[in-house]
Amino acid sequence: QIVGRRSFPLYLLFLSCFLMLLYDFNYLENISFQLSFAATFGIIIFSNAESKLETTPVRRLVTYLSLEFRPALSAQAFTVPIIFWHFREISLIAPISNILISFTIAPIMLLGGLTIVVGLINENLGYLFSFLLQLPLIYLVLIVENLSKLPFIVLKLYLTFFCL
Repeated sequence: QIVGRRSFPLYLLFLSCFLMLLYDFNYLENISFQLSFAATFGIIIFSNAESKLETTPVRRLVTYLSLEFRPALSAQAFTVPIIFWHFREISLIAPISNILISFTIAPIMLLGGLTIVVGLINENLGYLFSFLLQLPLIYLVLIVENLSKLPFIVLKLYLTFFCL
């Protein structure tokens, strides 16, 4: 994309999936692999909205929120069936928590990568980046811990026909 080439994210997702399974077919049974594939698939399918230049502040805010939260909600929609299949639970608060923390994921990944690279070069500078990384991580953990304490946020289904 940097040099102007067109990218094909769905093709690249399936190619990477194929290569990973070629390396080790047991990944197919791995819940993390399934969730990562489903979340990425959902984001690719539903998150490619075009940004329009809106005129009113309210419309700009709605457009911004839609573009910001669509990836989190589309990933959630595609992972819920896998989570339900493996754990027999559906979190009722997960969409809200994902919306509240979705904007922290990119800075956490960026600062985490920088912390690793800089820390390998100079340990003291690595500590500096790790302190910067601490702020979004504290926020993320605070949101997740507090929302998980709410009552009736997980729907557990123990029906026998789901337990195939």
